[in-house]
Amino acid sequence: MNRQLRHLCVFALVLIAVLIGATTYWQTWAQADLADRQGNAVTLVERLTVDRGKILAADGTVLANNRSTHKHGLTIFTRHYPQNDLAPQVTGYATNAGTTTGLEQTLDDYLTGANTNLTNTFKDELNRLGGQTVHGNNVYLTLRPDIQRLALNELGGRCGAVVVLDAKTGAVVAMATSPTYNANLVNQPNGYKKIGQIKGTCGAHTALQNNATAGLYPPGSTFKMVTAAAALDSGAYTPSSRFNDPGYCIEYGKRVSNAGNPDQTGAEAFGNVSLAQGFEHSINSVFCNVGMHIGAPRA
Repeated sequence: MNRQLRHLCVFALVLIAVLIGATTYWQTWAQADLADRQGNAVTLVERLTVDRGKILAADGTVLANNRSTHKHGLTIFTRHYPQNDLAPQVTGYATNAGTTTGLEQTLDDYLTGANTNLTNTFKDELNRLGGQTVHGNNVYLTLRPDIQRLALNELGGRCGAVVVLDAKTGAVVAMATSPTYNANLVNQPNGYKKIGQIKGTCGAHTALQNNATAGLYPPGSTFKMVTAAAALDSGAYTPSSRFNDPGYCIEYGKRVSNAGNPDQTGAEAFGNVSLAQGFEHSINSVFCNVGMHIGAPRA
């Protein structure tokens, strides 16, 4: 009898150990995976009842805020983008299904208030348990709406991007992508499909892509700024350094020609020019020779 009782006790202890282990696993290590599952209705409802923080531009213009509705005794928040098509590729979007992109995704912890300290976290949990609304943190960007809108208008629907930086701080003042779209379409019926059909002159790419960060464009003559800076920094050149431009230079045994001129046939030739003039007219042969002279490590 004692032997059977011991076996029963051991069996019961094993079951308890398994129960504790399983409970610990699902509440700790597996918790993040469960929360990230798209079909987790509890997590989705929890996100929809959080009053996400606003996303604001440098001048206080609201780029993203919330609209609230009441369903089944709960206050549900839906994301709203007051500036419509101004900078959707930058701010991104947050859908009712829990999908986030752009800054809505990368700054999600701030916007939902999950980045706070232990005291605030405890307070938020008490608010949730008490049925009170949890408020996220507002985020202020360095974007200036006036410059952003100007850049977008200048793109004129053509495929491309314009980025404006503060030369002193490196802050992003504007990051415009064309074609653009109205971010409010995302939470509307068939809205995502409508956005996908906005292509402009971008071929297979849609308006959802941030051409400034994800567009694959060759740097072209913009790289001449790097070469010019390296030339001046090397001490081998000054803005008045002279060059003879026949319209091309020879590199790796091949001719690198200047751009063509609509008023003449073939590559444009400038003759005797300074480095400053070469930069002003974006003369390929000048920068080809500079690059060969100072070498790739410096350029």
